[in-house]
Amino acid sequence: MFSNFNTQTRQILTGNLLMIGCCAFYLAWWLFAFKPEGAVKGLRSGWLLIPALLLSVAAVTQIV
Repeated sequence: MFSNFNTQTRQILTGNLLMIGCCAFYLAWWLFAFKPEGAVKGLRSGWLLIPALLLSVAAVTQIV
């Protein structure tokens, strides 16, 4: 299915998939840090922001 894509289209697709991964990690952090009952305090939930940051930088680099 993806064999018909040229290089530019593959780069955009890969960048979008990386951005979806970034959103997943960010939403997981948001759920842990801001849930109404028993929110995780301090840096215990902050580790989820590291892969979100790395995936977002990779996605923007891939798309641009």
